[in-house]
This record gives sequence, structure tokens and C-alpha cells, in this order.
Amino acid sequence: PTFHAGPHTHSHFVAAEYEKAAQLCPKVLGQDSKSWEDWIFFYAQSNRLQAIIPYIPTKSPRLSRTVYEMVIAHFINHDLDVSHFYAS
Repeated sequence: PTFHAGPHTHSHFVAAEYEKAAQLCPKVLGQDSKSWEDWIFFYAQSNRLQAIIPYIPTKSPRLSRTVYEMVIAHFINHDLDVSHFYAS
């Protein structure tokens, strides 16, 4: 998957600046749940899931159960407070 704003693939674009790229996700990905999931899995595979978690939509678009379970598992495995994730 790529950001549709430019020629960079996520592996190239995100390599040095995961947090900055994560901040762009709501604007760039909008309501495209498939793209959201692709990016979230990319972050997870890169061991950078924490960077995108604050931007993951919880209401609209609604993502797959697998994504939300992966995020909750991340919170549990890293002994983090999951309550702020549900507040968004």
C-alpha cells in the first residue's frame, strides 16, 4: 500500500519518521479501512505499533476485529493503560 499523496511507498516514506507518518494517516487515509489496516499491520511488523495507536480510528471507519485485538494485546504485553484508546 502507498500513501496516495506522492510516489513513496510506506516502507520508504516511513522508514525514518514513523511518528510523523502516523500523524498524516487520518488525513491521508480518511475512511479507507483497507488502507488503515494495511498501515497498522505495517507498523506492527516494524515494531512501531505504538506510534500509530493514537491515530487509529475506533468509530469511523470501523476496522476489523483483528486490528483492535492486536492493539489491545500490545497494551497488555507492554503493561500500558488501554483506557485512553477506548476514549477516542
